Amino acid sequence: MSELFEVVVGSLALFYALRRGTWFAPPGVLLGGKVTRWKWGNTANSLLHSLVTGVGALSCLYTCPELGDDVVHVYSPLAHRLTAFSLGYFIFDFFDLFLNHRKRSAYELMLHHAFVISCFGVSMLTRRYQGFVMVALVIEVNSVFLHWRQLLLLSQVCKTETYYRTISALNLCTFLLFRLVPLGWMARWLATNSQEVSPGVHVLGCVTNASIVIMSTVLLLRILKADFQPTNDIMAPSADRNENSIKGPI
Repeated sequence: MSELFEVVVGSLALFYALRRGTWFAPPGVLLGGKVTRWKWGNTANSLLHSLVTGVGALSCLYTCPELGDDVVHVYSPLAHRLTAFSLGYFIFDFFDLFLNHRKRSAYELMLHHAFVISCFGVSMLTRRYQGFVMVALVIEVNSVFLHWRQLLLLSQVCKTETYYRTISALNLCTFLLFRLVPLGWMARWLATNSQEVSPGVHVLGCVTNASIVIMSTVLLLRILKADFQPTNDIMAPSADRNENSIKGPI
């Protein structure tokens, strides 16, 4: 177990170190205000976490299909470490939001993070529910394109450019396939397998899943309005002032 705590601490240290610099930020971001630079660093961290955990979760489910067959009892060392790595990120991001972005959207996201930290913490400490956590982390595949899109918005990329339109389309496609489908599967599993887990864990899972569903629904509506509703305002910063102020759940 001490090794897993080292993974959590290492993850915290990694994201803290990366967060202190605006890595790969374009000149427009570097010359922008403090809030813009913070958003870039925070979103870039989120992109890295999504890339590692999204690919990692798919790899775990592919190399150990038993995780999908029994999401409660099957154990995988790689899945266990991936859970610890993700837990470290969510702990860091919670405090990064709390210290640097105290707005309503950030408080909503911090509440979401608190639920996720609780769920992942239970899984890490009990060595159970790893399959369920891997299914949840599949959502991060969509988050890769969600955060990538946000970096383009911060870089003031015009929405009519092929680069932006490609990422936007991939974001929408993965939103439907890698976010809504896993969320629906988890909701169905929780509704039909309450006897498989303790009452407390079941309530925690239901509340966490419901919060992500609500936030994802709101986020999807904002993305559809911002990227696919005809508008004369095609410049990213003004068109997405509200939507760009938050990150997607999980």
